[in-house]
Amino acid sequence: MKEKINSGLRLLRLVSLSIIACLFMAAMPAYAETVQSAVVATVASDYSSSAVSVITVDPPRTPENDLLAQTTSDITLASYGRYFYLISRYGENSIAKLDIDEPETVIWQYSTDGDETNSNPYGMIFVSSEKAYIIRYGSTKVWVVDPSPESEDYFKTGELDLSAYVDSTDTDGAPEMAGAVIADGKLFIIMQRLVSWAPTDLKPYVAVFDTETDTEIDTGKGEGGLKGIPLDLKDPLAIQYLEENDTLYVQCVGTYYPDYYPAYEGTGGIVSIDPELYDTETVLDDGDAEDMPYGVISGMAIISSSKGYFVGYDGWGDNTLYSFDPSASSPTGIAITGLQNKGIAGMDSGIYTDKNGMLWVCNQTDARVEVLNTSTDEIEESVSTSLNPIKVVFTIEGFIEDDDNNNGIADEQEVGGAVDLDGDGTDDVIKDTYKFLQTEVGEAQIAMEATENVNSILTIASIDPADALADETGDFPTDMPYGLLDFSLDVAKGATVQVTLYFSESVTEAEWYKYNSTTGWEDYSSNAVFSEMSNGCTKVVLTLQDGGDGDADGEVNGIITDPSGPGSVSNDGSDDDDDDDDDDTCFINTSGKDTCMTMQPLFFVLLIGASLVALFVSRRSRD
Repeated sequence: MKEKINSGLRLLRLVSLSIIACLFMAAMPAYAETVQSAVVATVASDYSSSAVSVITVDPPRTPENDLLAQTTSDITLASYGRYFYLISRYGENSIAKLDIDEPETVIWQYSTDGDETNSNPYGMIFVSSEKAYIIRYGSTKVWVVDPSPESEDYFKTGELDLSAYVDSTDTDGAPEMAGAVIADGKLFIIMQRLVSWAPTDLKPYVAVFDTETDTEIDTGKGEGGLKGIPLDLKDPLAIQYLEENDTLYVQCVGTYYPDYYPAYEGTGGIVSIDPELYDTETVLDDGDAEDMPYGVISGMAIISSSKGYFVGYDGWGDNTLYSFDPSASSPTGIAITGLQNKGIAGMDSGIYTDKNGMLWVCNQTDARVEVLNTSTDEIEESVSTSLNPIKVVFTIEGFIEDDDNNNGIADEQEVGGAVDLDGDGTDDVIKDTYKFLQTEVGEAQIAMEATENVNSILTIASIDPADALADETGDFPTDMPYGLLDFSLDVAKGATVQVTLYFSESVTEAEWYKYNSTTGWEDYSSNAVFSEMSNGCTKVVLTLQDGGDGDADGEVNGIITDPSGPGSVSNDGSDDDDDDDDDDTCFINTSGKDTCMTMQPLFFVLLIGASLVALFVSRRSRD
């Protein structure tokens, strides 16, 4: 009889765990959601006015048009995280910061003029939420700025001097910096070096600066004492960095005869640059004065090492978008159906693929943005922008329920009071690259710092792992004393990145586990480096790759999602059920909303299990 009762108790435990596991599987941990929006600068066909459109990236792509309407038309855009920046160029010379959640409310608007007038800002390139560079076409100085303060007194923090690149024959006194990009911790700035608005025998240059020290690097390639990289092609308009093959690409328009404009002589195309050795190589030649098969190369977007796009210019409003293979020895352009003989704009410095790998092309002929599927080269959707689109940038924001202050942390998990989790001697402050919270379990605090190749931490949340621990798929832990840390990061597409986690206490576990509802558990310890700080607390450095190791969504889309945390496995390899003493067990459901399951429904689950056991024992007794 005792054996029958023990069998019944084992069945009770099995049935109860199975039913509870089923309930848990219906409410698996919600991964941090990210919302991406396209912001489009638009201008009237007669250039009398301009505005901004905001479009949702995920279908249905619904536009909000004619936002921020103004009577100037020389505008462009930049973006970083959830913010976008409206850059008013020649004559206006200012930059305004806006939040994508309130796209018509200016947070601040600052002048880009210093001692000079008409600095003509061309772009804004971000190192972090607290450091950026402003490329000023009408000046010899790049501004180093802090985009975070709300006072203009603290906006400009330094300068980069490019006056060495101004030739004595150049009467305007500016090197015409037209764009820039950051790669491998260095800022690469393209300079056209025009004279009277036209290319001459002066070679264009790419200046290189260390982003930590803001000092110019001598590439060893320059001539006449210049430190930068000379280009053999003329009039560079765009520069782009591709993480996949660690290569820079520069698109050049070429030289034209001012007296016979637009008669070009075929000195344009696309050139690649090695960001370490600074070697250059022509990727695409636009031909020569007698034979230019695509016209002038006037725009560029490199998607991968074997897939890119360029714009062939045959005249005003007569452009064609071509796809090509940048790795081919003699690449051939293939015209894209639906984007032939159109006014195509906006493909200057930057890359215009969204998180889904779609290329957003500005079609000025039809006043709309064409969303191009880069796998099929077919237009997936055309979105009207009211005015003619000239530039597209993307904003990314993390979505957390009950985050009233929009800082990427659930309000109930924000730490009350001052803490110094990173041990730097100052109170921690929440910002785009540093966030901290109270854990859902374990009564600890954890801070996360973006330490390598991370643009911003979008969201961070602590999750009770009870439901996930019911899943024994893969290399699973039996205990996670601090729960799962669910976070999302904004990174360069395909980038390998690092984040540093600071715990408020010493972590006795030296293993790190990841969870994915599709593939189950993974022992991620080989990518987690544990160390002890001087205060006795634990620091962990995690390495992750967009679309690869550590990225739960598995997509090369510039967003890394990662539910993971420190854990351990019990000696006997069995699950430990002795700590379920709370009256309420919290879940995270698939909508991301906190819900609470009290002991009352759990009682009915156990009652069902007990009934099954009673039936089992009764039937066994009759045998």
